[in-house]
Amino acid sequence: MSLDGPAESRHAIIGPNERSKNHPVHLISGRFPVTSGTIELNGQKLDGLEPHEINRRGLSRSFQVTSISRA
Repeated sequence: MSLDGPAESRHAIIGPNERSKNHPVHLISGRFPVTSGTIELNGQKLDGLEPHEINRRGLSRSFQVTSISRA
């Protein structure tokens, strides 16, 4: 999988709820360990870094909120 774009651009992976998009996002964000290949951002390897270290390099993720709880 490759995702290229201009510097300082934002990208989103969207689609119906299924594992086909969750697994790559978990790998990219450091939640799952990479077992083969590499993950790079701006030419720097991200695989093997902790999620907070990946975030400091400019990549973040957000979680979909499917319900609103009332207090």
